[in-house]
Amino acid sequence: MPKNISLAEQVDILFKHGRERRLPVTYRAVAEATGETANNIFRIHHGQNINPGLRTLSALVEYFKTDLGYFACKTQADCLQYLKSRSQRVKWSILCRNRQAKSS
Repeated sequence: MPKNISLAEQVDILFKHGRERRLPVTYRAVAEATGETANNIFRIHHGQNINPGLRTLSALVEYFKTDLGYFACKTQADCLQYLKSRSQRVKWSILCRNRQAKSS
């Protein structure tokens, strides 16, 4: 049975996910976009802050284009699948909106 993933590991996956989507994922860039400090982002990413507040987690998921449900993932595979399915839902939503706009 796979071990539960830590918050630091979840954030590391978010950083990799962001890089794959060409988001700037330096601590400074994430901090400026989220209103957090670069030091706090670093501490979360490295497991030194294991209990950030809801505002911080909400800012992170907004920046990385996912939602708070991401942090309910229990394993690395769950997190990767969540991000993959979330990306597919977003693409589908955009496609539907574009089709509706063209038919109007």
